[in-house]
Amino acid sequence: MKADQYADGDATSSARVFAFPLWRRADEVGRAARALAALGDLDARDAYRHRLAARFFAEFDRLGLPEAEQDEEVGAFFYEVEFALEDLFGDALRDVTTGIV
Repeated sequence: MKADQYADGDATSSARVFAFPLWRRADEVGRAARALAALGDLDARDAYRHRLAARFFAEFDRLGLPEAEQDEEVGAFFYEVEFALEDLFGDALRDVTTGIV
């Protein structure tokens, strides 16, 4: 008997629904990275992050996502934003650290 069948032979199926697929939010990741890069001080960047996170949490709450999954999805979004920031500033940082322009 397969692991995905009940004792009476009925097959079960399960699937994970991605309420927040990052591949569909690539533009939003880029916009967030550019907005954070344009903000002048740490307090402004923190306030922007909090507003963005609050918007996502409200969206996920309306969808009925459990809190743990909400945290995971929002964390994954900001993880991608950090990569986008590295892409924006990677060359500039490399020039500063190596001294080669």
